[in-house]
Amino acid sequence: MQRSLCLIMTVVVLGGYGGWSLNADEVPTAAEAVGHEIVAETPEAVEPIEITIESAVAIALRNNLGLRSDLIELEIARRNLDSRYNVFIPEVSAGATLARPHVAPENPLADLADLGPPFDQADFDDPARWQLRPELQAQLTFTTSMLHRIRGTQVAYRAGLLEIEDARKQLERDVRQSFYELLLLQENLTITDRRIANAQEQYEDAEANYDAGLIDEFSLLQAQVALENLRPQRRRQQLALETGLLAFVQSLGLARGTEIRLSGSISAADDELPPEEYVLGFVGGNPGLRQAEQSLRLLENQLELERSARHPTLTLSYAENPELAGDPLSADPLDLDNWSRGGQFALSLRVPLDPHFPRSEARTRIDNRRSERAQAELEIQEAREQVELRITQLLRSLGASIEQLETLALNFELADRAYELALESYDAGLREFSDVRDAEVELEEARVAVLEEQYEYLSNLLELEYQLDISLDEIRERYDEDDEDENDK
Repeated sequence: MQRSLCLIMTVVVLGGYGGWSLNADEVPTAAEAVGHEIVAETPEAVEPIEITIESAVAIALRNNLGLRSDLIELEIARRNLDSRYNVFIPEVSAGATLARPHVAPENPLADLADLGPPFDQADFDDPARWQLRPELQAQLTFTTSMLHRIRGTQVAYRAGLLEIEDARKQLERDVRQSFYELLLLQENLTITDRRIANAQEQYEDAEANYDAGLIDEFSLLQAQVALENLRPQRRRQQLALETGLLAFVQSLGLARGTEIRLSGSISAADDELPPEEYVLGFVGGNPGLRQAEQSLRLLENQLELERSARHPTLTLSYAENPELAGDPLSADPLDLDNWSRGGQFALSLRVPLDPHFPRSEARTRIDNRRSERAQAELEIQEAREQVELRITQLLRSLGASIEQLETLALNFELADRAYELALESYDAGLREFSDVRDAEVELEEARVAVLEEQYEYLSNLLELEYQLDISLDEIRERYDEDDEDENDK
């Protein structure tokens, strides 16, 4: 009967859990969430490492200490999720008591010994002074809070998954932006080196022309000043690049002093952007909003947990308290006849009343949770508006960059042609050296302007894809598919 009742109560509770139960097989493991490569080690490199943007992301994800720390927290949440049903394991304890009362026990029939035979004095001796009472207890309390604690483990694990996923994507975005920034510094340094080489060649030509009496000393000094003015600029660019590479190596988790070579280029697509309203339809994928919504679910679960304090509780308990008859120091404990059985099986139903009273502590906690939930809903709404504004700004910046790149590309072609004509005219003696220098400066400024605008486009694109948690190419594909479906109708 006792076993049947325990089984029935367990089935009832698990059956009531129903849709609240969580299937651990449907939840990705921590390794699946962050990638198996995160726990791998990066061997120290002796020679310079050639790094592309994709390999830089992979190395950063593998070595980042912050992600490793988050992974440990996620493993803790996963372990709690795997053991969520331990709330149905009863509390079991065992012990024993060896006691000696201060007052010696007396046999209430000892006076009969004075009557003589057939009463024997030995039969009416006082009981033993020492008492041995072993004890075994098991108790299980059924409450509705069990369901919410079980559900809370999955909500907490989901929150941990979103947090580590967001950290991973933030790191990926930052590494890509830093990579493009270093490429821009590298390209600027290459452009400056090319300008120095051209200025050196022009100075040598000017020096030859000066020796031949074709130009005056002022023109020679102009060529020399133009050359020397470029050297400090190159030193500043070189320092900026070296500093950036040092920070980049550290962000990748590589050993200090590791030499790397960047392999890649800055190029921006000029495809047309999808409509703004269509792109805003993907706002729900924003990592910050998803984490805020998961936090709201945590608050809702905590609210239900507080409410469960007002519900009845059912406690099943079972105890065995046998007592050894006679002196435990001399009686045979293996002889079952020397034991007297004690203990009980009990069902206890408790109905709390104070949580229903106005201004009670439990009632106050419930009201506070409701207020926190309302506050969280308002914060989510405000955050959504901020994300929509941010995406709108990014889309318009991308659109402006696309238009600007078209203009800058045309300007670069014109500057390149003007520089070629200036060189040809200078070689033919039709133009001054200052005209060639000015044309070269305009050409390099046009080249730098194109690179900087391309970097600006790529940086905004990475930020947009991070905010939406989807690539712009995928948005374009979906828009084209939806547009085709509309046309078919």
